[in-house]
Amino acid sequence: MSASADLARVLHVLGSVLADELVLASQTRLYSWNVVGPQQPSLRPLFGRQHRQLERAIDAIAERVRQLGGVPASLSGVVSNARLRERPAPQPPARDMIAFLFDDHQALLAHLREDGAACGEQFHDRVTMLFLLDLQARHEKMARDLRALLEAPVSEAPA
Repeated sequence: MSASADLARVLHVLGSVLADELVLASQTRLYSWNVVGPQQPSLRPLFGRQHRQLERAIDAIAERVRQLGGVPASLSGVVSNARLRERPAPQPPARDMIAFLFDDHQALLAHLREDGAACGEQFHDRVTMLFLLDLQARHEKMARDLRALLEAPVSEAPA
């Protein structure tokens, strides 16, 4: 495969990761706005922190695209490459919000593992592979925080 074909594939991977991060950031922000009930004082700050972490990841991905000579697409162009899908209900119960976000982080982690391996092994871009590994570590931490809430005894868990 040619270097230009490898680069095009890496840029496609980064476009998909960018799209997934945008969907997850949007969903996290929406839940931050809409969480209600006794768990709101603890979940709103958690969702807000995670949203800020996702925004930093989005900026870093766009910067990586630019470093490689690419141009991030328009919002509609980016989102059309998303593998994650927006959840239609803006205000599910708090525990469902946690579970949905956890599931989305897990799905994104699976994609990042595949994407990182492809970039390093098939497309010969070890820098992007390492970049995606760093994103993977960030998502593992966010998922761990959500998992801890899901594993709490029912009497301690958010409603």
